[in-house]
Amino acid sequence: MAKQEVKKKLAGIGGWLGLFQYLSIGLLIGIGGILTSIFFVGLRGATILVTILTVAVFVFILINIILVEKKRLSAPRRIISFLWIICIISVSIVFLQPSLFVSEGVDETAYTVISSLVITIIWTLYFLKSTRVKNTFVK
Repeated sequence: MAKQEVKKKLAGIGGWLGLFQYLSIGLLIGIGGILTSIFFVGLRGATILVTILTVAVFVFILINIILVEKKRLSAPRRIISFLWIICIISVSIVFLQPSLFVSEGVDETAYTVISSLVITIIWTLYFLKSTRVKNTFVK
C-alpha cells in the first residue's frame, strides 16, 4: 500500500486521538465526582477558587469532547489552548502555593512541573503534526 493511501485512511476518532478522547471522558467523570463531593460537603472543604477552577475545567473538557465528537475544525486549536492553560495553572499552583507541596519535597515538585510540561508538549505536537488529526477535523 502506498504511503499516500495510508495517510488518507487515517481519519476519525481512533489511535492516539481515541486515547485522548477516552482519557478526557475519564477525567470528566473524575472531576464530576469532585464537584459532587464539593456540592455535598459544601465550600468548607474547598475554597471558592478551587471550586470555580474545577467547574471551569469540567466545562472546558466537556466542550472539547463535544468538539472532537463533532469533528469541528476548531477542536485541535481549542484543545491545545486548553492544555496550555491547564499546564500554566498547574505550574503556577506549585510556585504560588508551595505549602501544598512541602511534605512532598523538591523532587515531587520538580516532577509535577516537568511532567505537566512534557505531557502538554507531547499532546500539542500530536495535535499539530498528526495525519489523523488533519484528516479528521476538516469541517
